[in-house]
Amino acid sequence: MAALGTGPVTAAYVLVLLTFGLDAVLPLGTAIWFFYLIPIGFVAMWSSPKQSSHVMILAAICTVLTWVGFFLSPPDDNVWPAIVNRLFAVTVIGITVMLSLARKRVEDNLKVLEGLLPICSYCKKIRDVDGYWEQIERYIAARSEADFTHGMCPDCGTKHFPDVYQKPVRV
Repeated sequence: MAALGTGPVTAAYVLVLLTFGLDAVLPLGTAIWFFYLIPIGFVAMWSSPKQSSHVMILAAICTVLTWVGFFLSPPDDNVWPAIVNRLFAVTVIGITVMLSLARKRVEDNLKVLEGLLPICSYCKKIRDVDGYWEQIERYIAARSEADFTHGMCPDCGTKHFPDVYQKPVRV
């Protein structure tokens, strides 16, 4: 996954400030906090695992601004629904960040083999980037989370051990 550049991250911070500006001028009962989730979600989805700090910083800023917006908004008669609304906002922001960080941790731990692997057509060893030939099992085990167990296919069993291995009869 490609890392976000400074432009999109800066745009996310600007969007947070615009949301706060709306939150400060709109009446207390208006659920403007939902717009805080747009930049958090954007950075959470399209940033690399190394950019997790941006998600956490944005979430902290949005949480603080959610409560500051509560105190700066024009007064309203329905204070308790507004408090519940803000508590819900902070909870949703927190859950979004926790899920994002969990996804990034899994992404960071994921090892994927890609591209062309030069393999010997006879012994099936694989040539690594340094030019050394390794057994396919060692090569894949070192570069992924896969482990191997060995068995024998029926063709190899009858070819190499014809007196012990009997080919299964097809019905």
